[in-house]
Amino acid sequence: RPVLRAGAAAVAVTPVVEGFEDLDGDRTRDKDEPFDDVDGDGEWDAVWIAGFGAERAAQGVHDDIWARALVIERADVRIAVVAVDWVGLQHDQALAYRKTALQADPALDHLLVSCTHNHEGPDTMGIWGGLVHPGVDPAYMQWAGERIQQAVAQATERLAPVRVVAGRGRTEGLTHDSRLPEVKDEQVLALRFDRTDGTGTEALVVHWSNHPEVLGGSQQQITADFPHYLIERLEGEIPEAVGIYWQG
Repeated sequence: RPVLRAGAAAVAVTPVVEGFEDLDGDRTRDKDEPFDDVDGDGEWDAVWIAGFGAERAAQGVHDDIWARALVIERADVRIAVVAVDWVGLQHDQALAYRKTALQADPALDHLLVSCTHNHEGPDTMGIWGGLVHPGVDPAYMQWAGERIQQAVAQATERLAPVRVVAGRGRTEGLTHDSRLPEVKDEQVLALRFDRTDGTGTEALVVHWSNHPEVLGGSQQQITADFPHYLIERLEGEIPEAVGIYWQG
């Protein structure tokens, strides 16, 4: 019977943040407040954080955000699933990323780009910059698309025969639904992709239903939120594996 093969890779998609000195403590940058001119163009290039209220400007980076790719192949079918620490993605942008990936690898049948629905990453949908400022940066989206393609390519290079070990569990009291009717799914699904040649684990995947918004809407650091700590723990337990969080 056809052998199942899998490969995984993670590539950072952290934006460049030009922080500023908030002299009056209002959490916004006024024209006379100094800023870190990282690119030397003399202009403050804001990174607007998606989720919660609009016009929340990033002040720095707490931890990297990532594009984490899992490529699965069986017989003549190859698919790639990429989870990105973003709030979401417009449909046309997802289609553009897919087109680029299929052109780069004719053996790839499908690319699925999934977002963790992170409320602490850059605006990737164009609705958190406010009425005056565009929320999404086209240059960043193009660069991030190249990084997504790089993650898929690296995962494809690592394709190897695997067996999948799966487990299910439940969390208690870690999720909350603020709107009626209250609907919660506290099931946790874990997948471990072990190489059949005995050289270790290729990927650890956790699938859960909870918005990454633990740090709240007042903080101004780019972060992957709780998936950062979840993946840090997974990769700490099995260092050779790529940790991946799939939003339920």
